Amino acid sequence: MPASAPASAPVAVSTHAPHPNSGALIARFDLPRHSVVIRALRKDDGLKLEWQGGADLRNFYERQWTAHEMGEAFVLVADFNGFPIGQAALYWEGKPAHPGIPDLQSLRVHPIFQGQGIGTQLLDVGALVVKERGFSQIGLSVNPD
Repeated sequence: MPASAPASAPVAVSTHAPHPNSGALIARFDLPRHSVVIRALRKDDGLKLEWQGGADLRNFYERQWTAHEMGEAFVLVADFNGFPIGQAALYWEGKPAHPGIPDLQSLRVHPIFQGQGIGTQLLDVGALVVKERGFSQIGLSVNPD
């Protein structure tokens, strides 16, 4: 992957310091474009994924890592600049109502990155992984909330 260009030089907007609580614009600069990479879960992703539920879900992420490491699940991570901003977990055994049909669970994208097609890419890549493993179906449940 080519090296990213540095951020542009700041464009000063004000020559005097604004009041600290004003929220006034001080400077603006453009960031270089980065790509999102979909990769497999790494052990160090657990704490970084706590943007979804915080420490209350730490046990969930630890169990998810164990299932991934043991091959019971395959967890996809959407990585932006080295930080996991989304995930989808494929559980190979499926749910009790549909045993033997892999089930895609825990699809989530960080709120700042929602609406940019990252969830769709996680779904599409998940379907490709399932197909490559020789399955012809995939399960998906949604929470209406």
